[in-house]
Amino acid sequence: IVKQLVELMGGTITVASQLNFGTRFTISLPLEIHEVEEKVVEKETLKANDVLDNLSVLLVEDNKINAMVIRKFCESINLTVENAYDGLQALDKLASNQYDLIIMDNHMPNMSGIEAIQKIRDELKLTTVIFACTADVFKEAHDEFIVSGADFVLTKPLQKNSLQNAINEFHHQFEVNRHHSANAHNLTARAF
Repeated sequence: IVKQLVELMGGTITVASQLNFGTRFTISLPLEIHEVEEKVVEKETLKANDVLDNLSVLLVEDNKINAMVIRKFCESINLTVENAYDGLQALDKLASNQYDLIIMDNHMPNMSGIEAIQKIRDELKLTTVIFACTADVFKEAHDEFIVSGADFVLTKPLQKNSLQNAINEFHHQFEVNRHHSANAHNLTARAF
């Protein structure tokens, strides 16, 4: 199968084997390198990193060990983290503080993540980026989060690279929300 795929791409595959030593497979593919594209990707990554450096996160997670692990992931990529231990506490914090990102667990006492997200969208009218976080791997559960207003669903156990990739993917949205927040703040300041 590999040989057929390589040949379809105009390449070659060779095998060298040595007793008691091992086997080496060498694949050669005629691929072009586009420097311009690499520079664009590099530029986007740098831009995303600039945004990441100042991101504030509200982590809503009732399990203290999960909360500690996710906090460490966030802090290792220079994010500032504040904890809430259920949906009600999250709504209290969101009523008086601004965050760039909300990471929301689902199964929590007092108020579930899905209910909290619905209230954040419908009652608080916030456009803050929300990453839902669940151990549930079924599509229906993920869809329910998205329908409630989550922007993205992370699966537990959370991996650092999954979190980093999701944050990079939404870096434009963080910039847009920041811009709107700054404008709203200026308008409020002028009103007084």
